[in-house]
Amino acid sequence: MLRSVLLALSRSCAPLHSAPSPCLSSPSRLCASLALSNARALGAPSRSAASQVTAHCQRVTRTLSAPVFAAQRRLASHQPIRGLSSAAGSQSSAGGELSEDESELFPSSAPSPTFASKAAAPSTNQPNASTATVDSETSEKKAQRAEMDKAMEALQGQLAAAGIRRGKLLEKSAAKLSQEKVARVGNLNREGHTKRWYQTTKVERDPTHPMRYRVFVDDRHLVTPNENRLWAPSRRLAVAVAAEWDAQYPTIRPFTMPLTTLCCTTLDRIPSTRHEVVGSLLNFIHTDTVCFRGDDDREKRLVHLQEKYHDPLVDWFRSEFHVPLHVTSNANLNATSQEEITINTLRWYLHSLNDWELAGMDAVTSVAKSIVIALAVFKRRISILEGLEASRIEESFQVQQYGNIKAGHDLDVADIRVKMLSSGLFCHLLPDPRELSNASR
Repeated sequence: MLRSVLLALSRSCAPLHSAPSPCLSSPSRLCASLALSNARALGAPSRSAASQVTAHCQRVTRTLSAPVFAAQRRLASHQPIRGLSSAAGSQSSAGGELSEDESELFPSSAPSPTFASKAAAPSTNQPNASTATVDSETSEKKAQRAEMDKAMEALQGQLAAAGIRRGKLLEKSAAKLSQEKVARVGNLNREGHTKRWYQTTKVERDPTHPMRYRVFVDDRHLVTPNENRLWAPSRRLAVAVAAEWDAQYPTIRPFTMPLTTLCCTTLDRIPSTRHEVVGSLLNFIHTDTVCFRGDDDREKRLVHLQEKYHDPLVDWFRSEFHVPLHVTSNANLNATSQEEITINTLRWYLHSLNDWELAGMDAVTSVAKSIVIALAVFKRRISILEGLEASRIEESFQVQQYGNIKAGHDLDVADIRVKMLSSGLFCHLLPDPRELSNASR
């Protein structure tokens, strides 16, 4: 009965024995090989085959157990584990040469993971050179860490002292600001009936923010309608605002101070409504005046003017932002359908602007009715007057065709001219964007 069971097991495991797997940690394969060997031994007429199988199993067992015992000995003696060694060294340390079957399990070309033999392991009583090296390296690292800790403590002390000095300076500045006199822009009469009460105007650098310049009338600091201190990010812009206030006589007329109005708008409105401002600017791309052309049959002269002034701006926009910009000549369309990549690129660019730049872009775009013209003026691709002329091609053509209406077209031209020049000047008086970001902090 036992003989028949072993023979059946050997037939089922015959493929495993014919092609042994290099994975020695599988107990099923080892048992199958042993069962096959025992079955063949039982079926042999002599007992020499059984002794050979027994010796083969013992050698395999020693080979498999030698690395485990070596690892246990090294862990017990707290010695560092050595790297990988060749299969031949492991086999010789385990005792005896490998047979032909074992050579298939331990190929000489592929290294097998094993540990050093017991004979090569140093005694626990002898001094360990690697341990001494590790101890010396540890002491050096401890010394370096101690030096770094001392340097960090000194640096933290210096930073703390500097913070205390800055805190005291800020407290003094805040106390000074709370005690200083102010002049509220919101209290001015819109029709210009407020009399001038000051004698001089001046510009001073903010002691707490070196990149901010404050505007004073006499000894009063100007304050926006939302009770924010009026300041400019560059001395040039602050001087221009002070010049507007100095030109007010005998009464103060707010509508003649566009730069002051833009500064107040930037400080009061833009920080809380950035997304709304960007959204309104993006709407101009669908109705931009540079994207429409007249009828070639009836308005050839107008088409010629549009091609002269608008085509270079369209080409510049495409090359500057690397996006398409569609132009239409269909008079029945009130808006052009621009691609999504164009809108997203403009959205990304507008959000990258700071509050002062965004306020300038909003002012120029509102006057020109064209975000392409506003970008060209803002980036100084064209001058302010060229942008004004490009934005009024259709109106100028109609005036030439049908005549000028007194007290109508001339007032519109004057109003648009003042707004366009002041908005463009506001953009050009702003400092470098990197300096402007530091001033806004």
